[in-house]
Amino acid sequence: MRQRLSSVRDSKVADGPALVFRPAGWTACVGAVTDGRLPRPQ
Repeated sequence: MRQRLSSVRDSKVADGPALVFRPAGWTACVGAVTDGRLPRPQ
């Protein structure tokens, strides 16, 4: 079975490293930022 993944990187560093998430992990990450459990970038 093929997994759907989301990759995220700093858009200012196009060839920089990326964080790769499965759908549930990405949803949890976005939820944590939205709920204030993780700081938003400055």
